[in-house]
Amino acid sequence: MATIDTPEPISAVVDLPTGNVWIRAGDHHVTVVDVRPTDHHDDNDVQAAEQTRIDYADGRLTVKAHRTRKSPLASLASLFLGSGSVDVLIELPAGSRVHVATAAGDLRTEGPLGECTLTVTAGDVRVEETGRLRVQVGDGDVTVTRADGHTDVTVGNGDIRIREVRGPVTAGTTNGDVTVGTVSGDLRARVATGDITVERPMAGVAAKTAYGEIHVREIARGHSVLESGYGDLDIGIREGTAAYLDINSGYGDVHVSLSEYDAAEHAEDSAEIRAFTSYGDIAVHRA
Repeated sequence: MATIDTPEPISAVVDLPTGNVWIRAGDHHVTVVDVRPTDHHDDNDVQAAEQTRIDYADGRLTVKAHRTRKSPLASLASLFLGSGSVDVLIELPAGSRVHVATAAGDLRTEGPLGECTLTVTAGDVRVEETGRLRVQVGDGDVTVTRADGHTDVTVGNGDIRIREVRGPVTAGTTNGDVTVGTVSGDLRARVATGDITVERPMAGVAAKTAYGEIHVREIARGHSVLESGYGDLDIGIREGTAAYLDINSGYGDVHVSLSEYDAAEHAEDSAEIRAFTSYGDIAVHRA
């Protein structure tokens, strides 16, 4: 375990081939780093923990696993037998910037962080509170509770769940669902196979899925484009918002239930919505 005096927010960089990372931000005047073997009974894990380096200089913390050059045969063996896994716990000042990269393992943050860049090849990512955020995951789910700034989440196979963002959002997954709560900026969501659900977009929405449904609960304003190859579209319009619609289903029914008071002269806001599905129904209604 290492304890470092850090009265101000720092920059933390974690680089692990295999391991779980837990970062807790709060009203701390010191930074604590604890590296342990994932399995205390596994010699590879114990050795990996012993060889993990912890360095700090000029406001920058680095936690990096020891890497050695291996012959092709040794590299192949480590792929199947494992090269050692560690668990890393970091407690640091609120507002600290974080950069994490791990090939295999889960990543979790608690407390208010600054800008974060998180890359995981295989594992789940859970972020409680952050500034500008960029997440890339190959295989695993991503959950973001709150982000303040541009948020970019890309997943190969897995679900994306984002509760609240003050800023624009870009979210995409090849296989999985995308669920977004409240977003103040423009939202772009793209899925190959899976559903897209947006609760309260405060600006425009561009959502596209090849195989899946799209649900936008409450459009308030802006320009939105919703497209599905195979799936239904359900679109809610906020009370007081005039809706300008361009909607079409290749094979399916279209239902629009907006009252005569939805005319532009009665509106407080306006939204332009283009919606298309090749196979599926489209419903437009008041939220």
